[in-house]
Amino acid sequence: MRGPGDASGIVRSRASKDALAFLQGGSAIGLVLAGLTLALATPASACQCFNFSRAEIVQRADIVFEGTVAVVTVVRGQLQATIDVQRLEKGPEVTSITLLTPASPAACGVNFQVPQRVVVAARRDGRVWRTDLCMALALRPLPFVPSR
Repeated sequence: MRGPGDASGIVRSRASKDALAFLQGGSAIGLVLAGLTLALATPASACQCFNFSRAEIVQRADIVFEGTVAVVTVVRGQLQATIDVQRLEKGPEVTSITLLTPASPAACGVNFQVPQRVVVAARRDGRVWRTDLCMALALRPLPFVPSR
């Protein structure tokens, strides 16, 4: 349905037309607010996960397991974690698995640490397994070891 004076064929409300005119007018206030929004954005805010339930994450995953992080390295700008699997919830039988995740938490990378206990869902991507913060179901803190 085409509204009067609307070449795009979309009928816009009076409020949205006013907002569009305000933004198109190059208002100094609008430009300042847009600039402040960009300036105050932090890299940590880049990672955004949808609010999926645990059941939805498990359903979308190819493997879900609990294990202990054994080795962590950086490979081609990504974190690579090898995890000893203690309990398999879904997926192929494995005793150890190597996962790739973005190196930065801002890019939804999981900050795996040896000997952290984790519950992770992952997806198969060709020959590799990938996960991210949106699929990390539980990251337990490292055990406390008193210094001597």
